[in-house]
Amino acid sequence: MATVIKGHAAGVRVRPLAVDDLDKADRICRFGLLIDACHALGAELGASVLAAGANAGRDRACRVLADRGFRRDFQGVTMHRPNEPGYSTSDSFVIDDWR
Repeated sequence: MATVIKGHAAGVRVRPLAVDDLDKADRICRFGLLIDACHALGAELGASVLAAGANAGRDRACRVLADRGFRRDFQGVTMHRPNEPGYSTSDSFVIDDWR
């Protein structure tokens, strides 16, 4: 899925995006490459901050972000009825817009 990135001197926010339709091992690699590309674009735009939101239920996506130096800015809660994982699973590599 393509993404649009809003940028300015203060920072860049990664808009919602997902990596899918690949085998599981390839998703981690592709998600990391996508985050690296967003980081490179932010640097090219002169941004001092790159912001991306991820649900902690997607632990492998969160690990990719943490391995690249991302840190938690705030923590939110999602509630689903019925109480099922939905799209927040270990196999999901998704960036959310939590504004």
